[in-house]
Amino acid sequence: MTEEKSELAGPTVRNGNQNSLKKKSLETKQTLESMLSNEITRLSQEADVCIFALYDAECPNEGPIDFSTHERDSNLGIVDFDVDFDFEGIGVWYICRRYGKTYRLRHILVQIRQGRFVKGQVEEFEGFWDEFPEFVVEDRWIKGFTPIPPPLPKLVETALAI
Repeated sequence: MTEEKSELAGPTVRNGNQNSLKKKSLETKQTLESMLSNEITRLSQEADVCIFALYDAECPNEGPIDFSTHERDSNLGIVDFDVDFDFEGIGVWYICRRYGKTYRLRHILVQIRQGRFVKGQVEEFEGFWDEFPEFVVEDRWIKGFTPIPPPLPKLVETALAI
């Protein structure tokens, strides 16, 4: 004799699964934020200058919509600033260490849309110190990004799916 079991497939079970997925997604986001924050902080300990620039994901070629510059504190001997991911768009950290007439730069890019991490990249560049400001202003890396159109309203998404 075989025994059959039936499982609930109603809204209660689906909502439970959705809540579990949301919880895991939030835990993953918090872990990623922590890891990135720790790495940016670690790299900035050795830096002379750190710049954070925020770009609009829909039109990154138009330059940053906000930025902040942090220089090494002569009393502390480090660059001291808070790292957070409370933004929408493309955030870029330029973490720069000067070596006389040259510099080495860590370029960390994070894109966040609707509170979710969409893209992340890390690059390393070297150049001449007198060209550093121009590099940041004319960042070819960010200008190479294809603009992301804004998300469609749910009503339009539903209509297009039909």
